[in-house]
Amino acid sequence: MSRSPQLSEEEVRERIDHTDNPAVLDDLYNFGQQLEKSAIEHIRIVESKAMSFAAYGAAIVTLLVSSSSSWARTGNQWTLWIAFCAAFSAVICTHFAVRALSLKEFEYVSQDEWLNAECLSDIDTLKRYRILTLWGTIDSHDKIQSTKATVLRRAEVWLTGAVIFLVYLLLHLTFVRIALWQSAIESFDPELLTNEEKC
Repeated sequence: MSRSPQLSEEEVRERIDHTDNPAVLDDLYNFGQQLEKSAIEHIRIVESKAMSFAAYGAAIVTLLVSSSSSWARTGNQWTLWIAFCAAFSAVICTHFAVRALSLKEFEYVSQDEWLNAECLSDIDTLKRYRILTLWGTIDSHDKIQSTKATVLRRAEVWLTGAVIFLVYLLLHLTFVRIALWQSAIESFDPELLTNEEKC
């Protein structure tokens, strides 16, 4: 489903003012409450994924650092560069994931808006005003969620790169070890072992 264009506050006010049916106002208010809960849940989902991405990025860096003595000793001149690319990608992934988790200011319904004196004398006027405040809260959460999702997509790209480099590093080390074993086998001299046994 394509993302529909966002309405301005003036457009929302105009549409609410053209609504005269109390049943329609009730439906708009009830559905607005559902949208508000959905917007909050979407942000929680994005932040939950951001926490996972940050953990994955940190785990890759930890793995590379803790095993550096092993792969540095076994590898060749390309090993360090591959490991550096994997670690760098993981660090950038963690950076974007933490940015997605950063605190943001949301619009919310204040006490003055909740008990607006100008709207307490008529139920329809109060519902129209409540619908408008719901729209403000939903719009604020949607904008923050969109910003967080954009940052999280960047973290996902860097995490993918880190995983690719990590897998490439493992394959690279495997081929290097195989080459070392083949070299050791080819350099083995059976006659030297026979002479030692005679001695």
